[in-house]
Amino acid sequence: LSQEQKVAQLQRISLGTLALGFVIALGLGVATFFQYRNALQNELKAIATSSKALHASEKKLDALMEAIRAGQKLQSLGSVDAQTQTQVESVMRQAIYEVKEYNRLSGHSAGVNSVAISADGQIFASASADKTVKLWKPDGTLIRTLKGHTAGVNTVAIGTNIVHPLEANCPQNKILSLYKRTPQNRILSLYKQSLPAQASSKVRAGGLGLYSSDFNRKLDFYNRDFNRKYVFSKFGCSANNQDRKNKMFIASGGEDRTVKLWDLDGTLLKSLKGHSDAVESIAISPDGSTIASASDDKTVKLWTADGTLLRTIKGHSDEVEAVAIGPDGKMLATASDDKTVKLWKMDGTLVRTFKGHRDEVEGVYFSPNGNTIASVSADRTIKLWNLDGTLKATLIGHSNQVEGIAISSDGNVIASASRDKTIKVWRPDGTLLTTLRGHDAGVKEVAINPITKMIASASRDNTVRFWRRNSSLLNTLSGHSDAVHGVAFMPNGKMIVSASRDNTVKFWNPDGTLHLSLIGHQAGVNGVAIAPDGNTIASASSDNTVKIWNQKGQLLKTLVGHKDVVKGVAIAPDGKTIVSASDDKTVKLWQINGQGKVQPKAYATLVGHNSGVNGVAVSNDGQIIASVSDDNTVRLWKPDGTLVRALLGHSNQVNAVAISPDSKMVISASDDKTVKLWKMDGTLLKTLTGHDAGVYAVAIAPNGKMIASAGSDNTIKLWRLDGQLLTTLSGHSDTVKGVAFSSNGKVLASVSDDKTAILWDLDRVLASDELFIHACNWVKDYLATNPDLSQSDRELCTHHK
Repeated sequence: LSQEQKVAQLQRISLGTLALGFVIALGLGVATFFQYRNALQNELKAIATSSKALHASEKKLDALMEAIRAGQKLQSLGSVDAQTQTQVESVMRQAIYEVKEYNRLSGHSAGVNSVAISADGQIFASASADKTVKLWKPDGTLIRTLKGHTAGVNTVAIGTNIVHPLEANCPQNKILSLYKRTPQNRILSLYKQSLPAQASSKVRAGGLGLYSSDFNRKLDFYNRDFNRKYVFSKFGCSANNQDRKNKMFIASGGEDRTVKLWDLDGTLLKSLKGHSDAVESIAISPDGSTIASASDDKTVKLWTADGTLLRTIKGHSDEVEAVAIGPDGKMLATASDDKTVKLWKMDGTLVRTFKGHRDEVEGVYFSPNGNTIASVSADRTIKLWNLDGTLKATLIGHSNQVEGIAISSDGNVIASASRDKTIKVWRPDGTLLTTLRGHDAGVKEVAINPITKMIASASRDNTVRFWRRNSSLLNTLSGHSDAVHGVAFMPNGKMIVSASRDNTVKFWNPDGTLHLSLIGHQAGVNGVAIAPDGNTIASASSDNTVKIWNQKGQLLKTLVGHKDVVKGVAIAPDGKTIVSASDDKTVKLWQINGQGKVQPKAYATLVGHNSGVNGVAVSNDGQIIASVSDDNTVRLWKPDGTLVRALLGHSNQVNAVAISPDSKMVISASDDKTVKLWKMDGTLLKTLTGHDAGVYAVAIAPNGKMIASAGSDNTIKLWRLDGQLLTTLSGHSDTVKGVAFSSNGKVLASVSDDKTAILWDLDRVLASDELFIHACNWVKDYLATNPDLSQSDRELCTHHK
C-alpha cells in the first residue's frame, strides 16, 4: 500500500507539473500572440504614417500604394482598435480623393523628352536622352524599344499615312482611267490604258497589279500582284475598290541631327539627314504625307513621307525649339529661342511673326479648329494667339519655364508642362482647372489622349506618367478664378449654384459642366440661397448688396440697404422672406410678394450683435431665424425681429449656422475649431471636436441624421448627431468655406478658397469597403505593368475579399 501511495503521489506531481507547464505555455502563447498582434498594429500605424508623409510630399500615387498596403494588413488582422481603424481609413480616403496619377511608365534610363499618343489613343510613344524611343499600350505595357539613334532623342510623333481611295472609269472608247482623290477632294488622273478588244468579263488594269505605297503616296505599277487587286468589270467598268488600311508610323528626332521613320514593328524605314544641329521637334501633317522637323540649326525642314526633302524654311534668328502643323495641313507654326512664334504656309511663305514672349519660346500647338495658336515660354507663361497675330490670353501660374503644351481634341482643355515639376490644366479662357504634381524633376512635354482625355507627361525624372483629372468618387468643378465661398443645390437636384470672390455666381450641371455665369456684382460674392420653388436665387456680396436672379440667370433686383459687406443670405421655406447678414452688425429681412417680386426696402432690421454677422439660417417651420457673428454668439430671432435668446459657449467668432429639418436644433461652427449642437431653448447638446483649425461651414442632411462641417484644415467632416465622426473628406487644397447637401441627401457639395467646388457621392465615400475596391481599380494598370514593383506589391489587391 505504501508503495502504491508513493506511485500515486508521483503521478499527481507529474500531472501537476504537466498542467503547470501547459498553463505556462498557454500563457506564453497568448502573450506571444498579443505581442505579434501589437507588432502588426504598430506596423500598420507606421504604414499609415508613411502614406501621410508621401501624400504631404506630393507623392500621391505612392501614398495610395501605402494606403492599400495598410488596408490589406488591416483586413488580415480582422479587428483592431478604433483609433487604428480610423487612422487607416483616413489615409485611404485622403489618398483616393486627391490622387490624379494612375500609372507610371518606368523603363527609360535617362530623362524622357517627349511623349506622343496615336489618333486612336491605342499607342503611346516616348523619346529619351537614353537614345531610345519606346512604344507602349494604354495600360502601360511596353510594346517594344526602337534603337537606332546615336545620341539622345528629343522628340517623337505618331503619324497616320492615310491611303486615299482609287476610282475607275471606262468611257465608251474603252479607255480605262484610274483616279485618286486628294485630301482636298481634288481628282488626279494617274493612269490610262486601252482595254483589249476581246476583254474578258473581268479584267485588271492591263493585267497589272496596283500597289499604293504607304510612305510616298504614289501609285506604282508592278507585273505581280500585291495585297489588293483593283478589278474592273467590262460592263461599265465599275470598280471593286478595296482600299488598303491606313497605317501608323513613328517619327523621331534627336541630338544626332537625324529624323528617323519607323514602322510600328520596330523596323527603321528611313533616316532623314540634312540638319546641321540637333532636331528638337517633329510634326506630321494630318494625312501623314508631310513631316516637319525643327532644329537648333535655326531651320525647319519639310519632308515627304518617303524621306524626300521638300524645302528648308529659314527665318528665325536662333534655335527653333518647336514646330506644329495646322489641322487642315495648310499652315505651319514654329517657336524659337529668338522669343518669337512664326506662322508659315506649307510652301515656306512667312505669314506673320508673333511677338510678346519675354524669353525663349519652347513649344507651340494649334487648336483643333485651327483658329488659335498656343505657345509656351521660358518666361513662365502660356500665350494664346489668333491667327491674325492678336493676343487672346496669357495664362500665368507656373513658377519656372514652360516647355510643353497640348490641347484636347475637343478644344476645351489645355495642358502645360513646366520645369517647376508640374502639369497645369486650363480652360481656353485662362481659368486654371487643376495642377498635377508628382514628378521628381522638370516636365518636358505633355499629351492628351484624343479618346479618353487622360493626360500623359514626359519628365526628366526618367518617367512617363498618366493622369486623370477626377476620381469616380468625387467630381471637381473648376471654373471660378478666385476663392469660392458659397454653394447651394437647386431643389430638383439638377443644378448646383456657387458664389465666388471672382464676383460671379455660377450654375453647374451635375456632371460638372458649367451651365451659366451670373455677372453683375462689383465685388466678391460670399453666399447664395435658392427659394424652394427654384425660381428665385439670392446672392450676397462684398459690394454691400444682395442681388435677386431668376433661374435663367436674369437679374431681377438689387437690394441696397446694408452699410458693409453682406456675408450671408437665406430664403425662408415659404419663399416669402429673404434674410441677409452683414459686417454692419445687422440682419435684414426683405419681402417677396406673391408674384415673386422683391420689395426694394428691408421690412425689418435685426440689431443686437456687437460685431459683423457671418451667416443666417431660417427654420423649416418659419418661426426662428438664427444668426452668427464675430462676437462669438449665436442669436435666435422671431420673424418679426424680436430677439428670442443668445447662445453663448463658443470661445471665438462663429462663422456658420444651420437648423435641423425638424426645427428643433441649431448647429453652429466656429473659429474655436468646434461645432456645437443646441436645443432651441439654448441648451447645449453636444460639442463636436476634431477639426485642426477654425470651422467655416456647416450643414445638416435633409433627413436630419448627418452633419457636415468644413474649415481651415482643408477638410470636410461628416458626423452623426451623437457626435461620432463618420469620415473626413480630404480633397481641397485650401480652406473649405461652404457645404451643402442635395435634396435627396446623396450628394454633398463643398466649396473652397482653392477656387473649386467638389461634388461627393456620399453612398460611395461612406462605404469603407468601396474605398479599397476603388483604390485597387485606380492602380490596376500600375500594379500590372510597372517593372519597378516587387511581386508582393503586384499582389496587393489580389487577395482582397
